[in-house]
Amino acid sequence: EQRRFAMKIEKEESGELEAAQLTKPLFHSWGKLSKEEKEKAVAYANQLLEARFDVYPYRTVSYYDRLAVEMAAADGDLVVAISKDEIVGVLCYMSEEGNEGIEVAVVESLLAEEDTVLLYQQLQSQFASQGATIQLYESAFLQKEALRQVFGTVKEEEKPIIMARGIHVKKLLETMRAKEETSICIQVKDRYLEENNKTFEIHLNSEGCQVNEVESVAQLTMDMPEFIEWIFEKKRCF
Repeated sequence: EQRRFAMKIEKEESGELEAAQLTKPLFHSWGKLSKEEKEKAVAYANQLLEARFDVYPYRTVSYYDRLAVEMAAADGDLVVAISKDEIVGVLCYMSEEGNEGIEVAVVESLLAEEDTVLLYQQLQSQFASQGATIQLYESAFLQKEALRQVFGTVKEEEKPIIMARGIHVKKLLETMRAKEETSICIQVKDRYLEENNKTFEIHLNSEGCQVNEVESVAQLTMDMPEFIEWIFEKKRCF
């Protein structure tokens, strides 16, 4: 599961002024950075990731160049926080006009711990003039208490972290195992691959899984996204 933090920023007429008055660090759009600043941002990101993880996607200038284009295509941006000529944060977000105003999704945030509160304040001020609902995706560099300090009300929820698409449901089911002998009958609905639109009777134990196509009434009926979420959850608890 992936934790996400959601905050509501009320519209403030003075938002732009507050953003201008806010002391550093300030966010700078990736496209406006110099080559040297981009290289510093890349080095900063990799240093943070290396200190926290054993395995991670290695950042390069080209990596962030592509990411900046992707964010811009989704009405967002890739921004770098600079304080006293030092990089203290890299953050990318997407936005769209929702039913209740601007909806912002921050999809990556690499933040220096000592500057987290200031960075959250800057994030808040970015959207204070128009109001926004901001959702921060889980990151090892997010601080829940700092979020509460800046935004007040913070809603926390869990979402599946996987992004997957089932191609062959029967073969995927056959990879399952269970500590104890278990049986269940499920129906899968796939609007793209007709061969997946079937009902399956599953018998599994610690050694394997037998999957049969049946005409029985299913105990569970799921579309493909629900099925993917279900099977990865069951792989942990069967």
